[in-house]
Amino acid sequence: MTDSIPVNHVRYVKLGTKEDNWEKTCFEKGWIPLGYPEAIDIDKESSEEKKLKKIEAASKKSIRDFFNLGEDTVWVMFRGSKLYWGRAFKDINCFGIKEELEEYEKNIMQNIKDGKPKPYFLYRTIKDGWQCLPLKKENSIEFDIEKIDGVISKTASTQHSICRFDGGRNSKKIKNYISNLIHKNYQTSDKMSEKALIKSLSPTNFELFISNIYSQLGYLNLTQVGGSTQKDTDLILLSPEKTRLLIQIKTSANQDTFNRYAEIFKGEEEAYFIYHTGSISKIPGKTLKPLHIDELLNDVKPANRSLLLEWLKLKCYFGTVEGTET
Repeated sequence: MTDSIPVNHVRYVKLGTKEDNWEKTCFEKGWIPLGYPEAIDIDKESSEEKKLKKIEAASKKSIRDFFNLGEDTVWVMFRGSKLYWGRAFKDINCFGIKEELEEYEKNIMQNIKDGKPKPYFLYRTIKDGWQCLPLKKENSIEFDIEKIDGVISKTASTQHSICRFDGGRNSKKIKNYISNLIHKNYQTSDKMSEKALIKSLSPTNFELFISNIYSQLGYLNLTQVGGSTQKDTDLILLSPEKTRLLIQIKTSANQDTFNRYAEIFKGEEEAYFIYHTGSISKIPGKTLKPLHIDELLNDVKPANRSLLLEWLKLKCYFGTVEGTET
């Protein structure tokens, strides 16, 4: 491998499902499977649109990326507890027609639901196989999933065969983050202050951090982090006194933002607006209370705060998407 490679595009790829048992085979062989047999006859130069008319829009994007993205694309996947990456040759191969079926039948057929495996699928081959280390492997550690920014790692649960991270909203930052991983061009978290670590968290990880703080303070989370059933409420907690606590979380905010939420939370018994960047004052008569992250951390015992710092270092070990320059 060279010491540097171009990273002009980044895509997540799912190698298979529990049902079809293809993940192990594709991982070991270094394959990117398309997963859409109906696309086998696509001629990307002349008849792609005609062939894809009956396929959903999301599938169209996946198929176009599979055929059209070049060798300057980095493909990322998750296996076990690690992130793997690779670049794929442009050639499209077909398994099940051009290759012998003996291995297919022996290793796959018995594990496929109903004993009926897909008759074929298209794939591209990863150069040098899937990697979980940077290009310069000396004194490097593997890309453990808990050290990868949540914007990246949460994609492991997606059902899409091929997709962009974060829906493409932060494509430049994500491209640079992955490039930094590959080229070992990141500042490890042990060289960052607590304040810098907090400010570099993605909104999702900042919510998780707040949830962890309250856990150290003896509160129980009544909802999934980032998935509250109540609109405009990020966390609903049960206090040690068995009262309900509502939390709205913003990485950065101004007075106008707080004012809008203060009106929404009007009448709630106990509600807090937590942030790490900005200047906010409480509105007289409103029940929502602004709370800077420093004020919340001051209530945490030193030993527990030390544990929270270790969590921050782990989550930001390879840097963060939010803190990546575009």
